[in-house]
Amino acid sequence: MFSKNKKEQASNAASREQYQYAHKRIKQKKYLMWHLVLFIASSMLFMILDLVLEIGHQALMKNWYLWAIIFWAFVLLIHTLNVFIIHTFMGQKWEDEQLEKLKRKQERRISELEKKESNEYRQHSQEEEEKNTNSNPLSEENI
Repeated sequence: MFSKNKKEQASNAASREQYQYAHKRIKQKKYLMWHLVLFIASSMLFMILDLVLEIGHQALMKNWYLWAIIFWAFVLLIHTLNVFIIHTFMGQKWEDEQLEKLKRKQERRISELEKKESNEYRQHSQEEEEKNTNSNPLSEENI
């Protein structure tokens, strides 16, 4: 694991990062597949409960399962769009770019604060020096 040169270390870090990214994507797709399986099984259960067992006709309405399936299909569609489309645009590259932007912004802010602090310190030092020269009774002006 200990590399002799920096190129190998960078290569190992890049491959580790690629592995973590691939692992994350696989998990996202796995959860999407589980969501799809759960949607299909639940949709069949809803149909059986409504059409065969007629559960919910008094409390809800007839064919209530359609509304439940439509709502769940909408949620599944959003999940699918998130995994395959939105993640493509806002994937690892986008995250890295956003991270770099934030780092640059923080660095600019830190440098501005350091400049402001150094200016205030210089100004304070000059004021102290002026006080010392003005209050010195042995200065050339007082002689």
